[in-house]
Amino acid sequence: MSTLWTELILLYVALPVGLAWVFHRFSYRRAMAPLLWLASALALTVLMQDPTFDRVALVRVPLGHPHLRFSTWAPAALSEGARPGAGAPPGATP
Repeated sequence: MSTLWTELILLYVALPVGLAWVFHRFSYRRAMAPLLWLASALALTVLMQDPTFDRVALVRVPLGHPHLRFSTWAPAALSEGARPGAGAPPGATP
């Protein structure tokens, strides 16, 4: 197995599964975002040290890709705040 496959499995399978196991094992119920930022920083550090990794891939935005419009507008259109009257207190008129 190549080194790249090993990195892929460790960073994107073993690390998230390990974090989930630790959270469950120790009944961690606090903010998850800081721990996910830490895991992301670890993954980014490993990727940045890899000389074969194309760093431009992290910032390249495919503006001409046909799915870009759907992937940016669909979450906004389907979110809770997009409906008229969403988030209003009960009995309030929109």
